[in-house]
Amino acid sequence: MDVAQPLEFYYQAWFQITTTLILFVIVVLYNRYMIGSRINYYLSLEKEKKAAIDSLRKQMAIDFHDEMGNHLASIITLANSLNYQIEGKNGQAKEIINKIESSSKTLFNGTKEFIWAIDPRSDNLNEVLTYIRDLGVEYFANTPVVFRVEQDFITPETDFPLATGSSRHIVGIFKEVMTNCLRHSKATSAKLSLTGLTPAKFLLGFEDNGCGFDPNQEVNGRGLANIRNRVEAMGGKLGIDSSTYGTRINVEIQAEP
Repeated sequence: MDVAQPLEFYYQAWFQITTTLILFVIVVLYNRYMIGSRINYYLSLEKEKKAAIDSLRKQMAIDFHDEMGNHLASIITLANSLNYQIEGKNGQAKEIINKIESSSKTLFNGTKEFIWAIDPRSDNLNEVLTYIRDLGVEYFANTPVVFRVEQDFITPETDFPLATGSSRHIVGIFKEVMTNCLRHSKATSAKLSLTGLTPAKFLLGFEDNGCGFDPNQEVNGRGLANIRNRVEAMGGKLGIDSSTYGTRINVEIQAEP
């Protein structure tokens, strides 16, 4: 009677199953490695592209400052000088010069804001908060509105990057809000505040004790459509709570993903 010879180990089921599993794991790991390498490659390209864009934006900010800003400052200085020289001599000429000076200052301030916005250093929440705080102090100076900023408005926790272009939208939103407060609200006090929702998400708010308005009804001059468009453009969220006792506007701000 013949005795069956045991199969060689490489013919046995346990060996074939183990080999198949090992080959499967190797294929999976190789694919993950290739996918990871490709992702890292594209991420490095994105970083290089962002660095190039930031460099261009910085150079543009410098060029605009040197050219447009300096020339506008010269026009304002010349208008001031001419105004002084004709003091009490020609009322009509003085009125024209005053208009030139006023228009030049408006354009100069707008140019400064544009230069600040295109500078890549402005893509930071602390930079934006500082700009808005200073803007509020300037806007409400010598007005019936007492403006204040909540304590701990700017902290190390708020020092994080924003997506490109967000700073310009945030400043535009709160510039519109402050202008509406002065023109329409009849408020006597206004406050700027910041609330942390998560380590990378904050709620920037402005409130006053004015007469309020209906946020569902567009009122000429309020620019609510512009505010909503800006919030949507930067992927944020807008909250408006208004009554006859005052208005609070919140904008959700998130760090660059």
